[in-house]
Amino acid sequence: MVEATRILQQSPTPAQAQAMSAAVMTLARQRAIKAVKRQIRDRGQKSQYMAQGEIVAAANEYLPNHPELIAEAKEIVLRWHVEGMFGPRGGIRNRVRRAD
Repeated sequence: MVEATRILQQSPTPAQAQAMSAAVMTLARQRAIKAVKRQIRDRGQKSQYMAQGEIVAAANEYLPNHPELIAEAKEIVLRWHVEGMFGPRGGIRNRVRRAD
């Protein structure tokens, strides 16, 4: 019964959907950075001696050519949503800033 409840989660609220899309892009970008670092290592160089901005720029060029990274990230984030990570008491909270 618990599994059925998890599977039949409601569709995400607009705030949850925004947080989920940001999580997808963050996760995909992290994987692109890892792939770029792996390429650097395969060339016999060490990524720790390169500027982080160069690595991120290379990852930003790598990401559009590898849409499978975004697809994998979407699956992971959807699983997180089903597990309740984007809910009001979930691990990833949507904070609304108040103007005090």
